[in-house]
Amino acid sequence: MKTLKRYVATAACLWLASGVAQAKIDSGARLITANEPVIVAQDRALVVLRIQSPWSMMSAFLMRIPSAAEISAYEAAKRAAYDKAGKKAGPYESFVFDYQGAPNFYELPVKKAMVRGAVALVVAELPPGDYILYGEGYSSFLYECMCFGTVGFTLHAGQATDLGTFLVDKGWEQSAVPELTGVSGLGRIGRMDYGLFAVGLRPVRPDDIAVPGLDSAKIAPAQLHAVGPFVETNTLLATRLAPVEGVLRYDRGKVIDIASGREALAN
Repeated sequence: MKTLKRYVATAACLWLASGVAQAKIDSGARLITANEPVIVAQDRALVVLRIQSPWSMMSAFLMRIPSAAEISAYEAAKRAAYDKAGKKAGPYESFVFDYQGAPNFYELPVKKAMVRGAVALVVAELPPGDYILYGEGYSSFLYECMCFGTVGFTLHAGQATDLGTFLVDKGWEQSAVPELTGVSGLGRIGRMDYGLFAVGLRPVRPDDIAVPGLDSAKIAPAQLHAVGPFVETNTLLATRLAPVEGVLRYDRGKVIDIASGREALAN
C-alpha cells in the first residue's frame, strides 16, 4: 500500500503556482458530456463517479501519485526558480513559483456532469495511475481535504473504473444519508466560521445510475484501500472521509485499512 510521502511535494505545486490558499484548479481532466459517445482510449483511463449533494456547485477532487520522473522534474524546476529568486525567496520549503509541469490534481464537478439530478453522474478521462480521493470542493475550489483519512485506488489504461457515489451533506445537522449519520449532527461546532460538510463514499451498487452508451459489464468497481493522514495547507477546512464498509474504519484517531487489518500510517 503506497503512502503520500513521495508525492506531496509535487502535488503542492498545483496550489503554490497561484501563491495563495484555496487556489482555483485547472486540472486538465476531460469531462465526458451527455452528447458524445463514451469511448475508453487505450492509453487513458475512464473514471465514473456519482455525486449526491443538495448543492450543484459541489465537486470531488482526485489526486494522482506522480512518477519518480515527475517528482524529479518538479524538484529541479523549484530549485532553479529558488536560486534565481535570490534573497527574496525566503525558506525553500514554502517557496512559491509558477510550475508548468503535468497536472496531477483533478476536479470532478456536478456542474459538468453527464447526467444531472438528485444524484449527478460524472464521467471523466484521466491519465492512468494510482490515485486518492483527496477532497471535496465548492465552485472549483478545494473546500475540505480528507486530511485525516481517505481511500486510494488505481485507474488502469484502457479501462473504465467505477468509484461509486460521493456523498456530501451538512455536517452541522443530522444527515438522513446512512453513511453520514455518524459524522454529522455536529451542531454549532460544525458551523462556526465556515460550515463543515460531512463527506462519504458509497461503493458502486447494481442499481446505481448507469453510464449511457457504456456496457456496465465493461466497468470495473474500484479496488479501494485506506489512506492515512496527511498535511495540506491550501484548503479551507480539513476533515476525514466517513467510514467505508469493508474498506475504511477508524479507531479513535487511527485510520484502519479493513482488508489488511492494519493502521494506515500518517504520511
